[in-house]
Amino acid sequence: MHKVQITDRTKLNKIAAYYMEDAAKLYEHWRDTEENEERIERMRYALRGEKVADLGLTCEEAPLVTEVELKIGAKQDFSMERSWLVLHNTKGHEGRYYVASLLAKVRWAVCGDRFLKLGSFVANGICKENMYAEGGFEQVTCCGNPVLDHYSSSIVPLVSEFEDDFSREKITMLGYKVLGEFSTMDEVNADIAKQRLTDDEVEQLLHDIPGELG
Repeated sequence: MHKVQITDRTKLNKIAAYYMEDAAKLYEHWRDTEENEERIERMRYALRGEKVADLGLTCEEAPLVTEVELKIGAKQDFSMERSWLVLHNTKGHEGRYYVASLLAKVRWAVCGDRFLKLGSFVANGICKENMYAEGGFEQVTCCGNPVLDHYSSSIVPLVSEFEDDFSREKITMLGYKVLGEFSTMDEVNADIAKQRLTDDEVEQLLHDIPGELG
């Protein structure tokens, strides 16, 4: 498993960590969407485990990729059908999002002496309440860290009166993010026994969608 740490676009002067089985997927995603060749090169060197500063490259926004021994324990999947979600960007501005189906994948893991709760998701048929017109919907733009793969059909309208027009929209998290950390196995077992995600955890999981500006 790879631990990928990047400059968090959603929190000033913070580092965001994601766990990925294949960190190369992140590079492929960046390569296809990033226009700055220097940033692409920094990402490529980082995935090789090389220090970008030693290569004469700036470390600005360069990811830190390390291999970690992560032992996955309990697993739970949670699904939501035809749901409305309220998400907030970094500045606290609220947005209402509709999903035809949301699959949240939760894993409890041991990393060294830490107990982690990790989450990932796939959102199908996602759109956003149109803030400029009453009753309408608009296409979602991911404004947080670049760890989300957004599939969009070329025929999807930017704005529509019908949520079903966005049925082919799909947003997938490329890895897992940390939703919680525990000190003991008793705390882990108590969390597993809840068999649900709180609204705050769902918002935390999807926060890279609204991110800084959404």
